[in-house]
Amino acid sequence: MIQKVSLNNISFYGKEENKKNNSNPVIKKGASYADSFVKHSVQSAPMLLALTGLWSFVDYKSAKIPMKTSLANNFKSFFLPVMLVSSLLLSVIDNKNNNHKSK
Repeated sequence: MIQKVSLNNISFYGKEENKKNNSNPVIKKGASYADSFVKHSVQSAPMLLALTGLWSFVDYKSAKIPMKTSLANNFKSFFLPVMLVSSLLLSVIDNKNNNHKSK
């Protein structure tokens, strides 16, 4: 299971550093963005993998290239960029909405 990224999971070497960094709002904000990014990545991965497989099969049949090559091309040029950009965008939107609701 994927653990949430939070201040409880971040370990530091000294107690002084731990106290100093726990009060830092930048770390708290970064942890909330990381949690949201992971949540959206996990939610969108099955659909994107299905679309990648479908497009790989279409390329395999229409372009007459090996399935291994087709999967590699679609994974690099579709799955990874779409997963990263969509998860990043959704995490920013999610955190902006949470900030507006909390005010």
